[in-house]
This record gives sequence, C-alpha cells and structure tokens, in this order.
Amino acid sequence: MKGLDLAKGYYEEVVRPMLEKDFPQLVPVIAAGLVGEGSECFGYDDDLSRDHDFGPDICLWLTEEAFGQAGPALAQAYAALPDSFRGYRRKPAGPEAAHRRGVMSVNSFYRRALGGIEEPLTTLDWFKIPQGALATATNGEVWTDPAGLFTARRELLMYQYPDDVRRKKCASRLAQMAQSGQYNYPRALRRQDMGSAYLALAEFVNHALAVLFLLNDRYMPFYKWRFRAARDLAQLHEVYEALLIIAVQGNSGADGPNPPLMVEAICEDVGQAVADRYALDQRDAFLIPLAEDLAASVSDPALKKLPLLFDIE
Repeated sequence: MKGLDLAKGYYEEVVRPMLEKDFPQLVPVIAAGLVGEGSECFGYDDDLSRDHDFGPDICLWLTEEAFGQAGPALAQAYAALPDSFRGYRRKPAGPEAAHRRGVMSVNSFYRRALGGIEEPLTTLDWFKIPQGALATATNGEVWTDPAGLFTARRELLMYQYPDDVRRKKCASRLAQMAQSGQYNYPRALRRQDMGSAYLALAEFVNHALAVLFLLNDRYMPFYKWRFRAARDLAQLHEVYEALLIIAVQGNSGADGPNPPLMVEAICEDVGQAVADRYALDQRDAFLIPLAEDLAASVSDPALKKLPLLFDIE
C-alpha cells in the first residue's frame, strides 16, 4: 500500500462523506489532497519509511475566509474521524509534523512550504526559494479543488523558475562544482587531508545534482531523496550514475573508477549540456569561465548584483 493510495481512499470513503454531511457549505471552497513533506508525498515510501507521518491522513486546504469562519470546527471534526483505515493507523503528530496534515488555509500551507513566501511575485522571491522547498510544494496529488485557489498557486510553481533565476542558480552551482570538485578536492588529496577531501567531494556531488535538476526543469528534493529522484531525469543519466559511484566510493580506495578523473569527466559533460542549452561556448575545462558567461547572460538587475557563488540551498 502506497501512502498516496491510502490517503486517497481515506478521503473518498471517510473524509468526503463527513464533509458533505456536516460541512456542506464548505465543500465548494475546500481543496483536498496530499502534498508536502514525507516520502509518501513523493511516491518514494516503502516499509522503512513508515515510521513517521505514514497513515490514513490527508490535507484539507481552505480559503482564508472559510478557514477563519470554520477552520477550528472542521479541524475538530477531522481529528474525531477514525484513525484506523485498511489496517493502517494514523500516527500522532509531533510538534514538527503538526501542520503537515489536516485542516489549513491555502496561504498558510504555501507560507510554511516556501519558507515564509506565500507566492513568489519577483525574481528575488523566486531566487530565495530553495529547490527542495519547491519540490515539496509541488509533489503529491490534489483530488478536488472546486474553488481552484490551491491549484492555481500550485500550477504557478510547477511552471518552474523564471529563466533569469534558473540561469543565476545554474551559474552559481557550476562555479561551486568547479570550486569544490575541480579545485579543492584534488588539493585536499595532495595534502592527504582526507576529511576535507570527503567534504569537498560531497559538496561537488550536491552541486552537480542541482545543475542536473535545473537542466531537466525539475526541482531537486530534500537530500535524502535526491539520487532517487535523479533516476527519473531525462538528460545526462550517465552523469547521474557516475555521481552515484563517486558518492559511494569517494576516497575509500576501492577498486573501480578514479574519483578525481570522474569529477573532470562529469564537469565536461555537465558543462557541455549547459553550454548547449544556453548557446554558450565551453571555453575551458575548468567550469568557472562558463559559470561567469552564464551569469553575465542574466538580465535582471537584482540578480546580476549577486555574487557568482551565491545561491540558496
């Protein structure tokens, strides 16, 4: 049983009848679904991931007006519903998970998911939202939304970053790939500073994954699910496999490909993909010149002022 299927069944068989019977006046302004934090919202849940949040639980999103008028009463009625369904029990929500499921307003959901921004209105708003936050806000399923308010906000976010924002983020991550993987990683190895080498390699893998997601017009999720989500990327799947190998092998001395050489090969492949997408010349094997050219192609004045290496994780 996948969490999304369990939640949808719970909505159709338990929650919706309660809404239609006890809150008919709210039905036209309630959106229902399962979106947000948790492996089940991404469809990645398995037996090991059922230790928190998994169970017969959904999200009910109300307009601000409806939430102000009937939110507490609806929340009380929802809490009183059976917490067991198809052999699974709803787990008590801890302080951190208390606002992930149940009754909430549309604005409060997006404000929490996007780190205080209810709706990005400017390029800087978009830039400030991490990929992981946007992945969380656009995953899962929405089963009904007669008012369309929740869906409209969701579809705005699903259209991906504005072009200038994507260019700036991609330029930053390219520069950080160069700094961590092409510069600091081999220097740490030459010094035999293995702790720094491990950290530099981990930084490189993370930034390379960020570029891959940007090239595929996808939002990179929480670190726990990045490699799992990368399996679905259409471009540069060979790079994903190489990243997985160096992430596992690192500097362990295990037989197999040489991590420093793999870093350079990945930089070449990723750099060429970026150059092709944005009609740039890959002038150097070192990625900094390409990152500088891409940053220079950004037209938004506020983004052009930001340092090359700066991005929001």
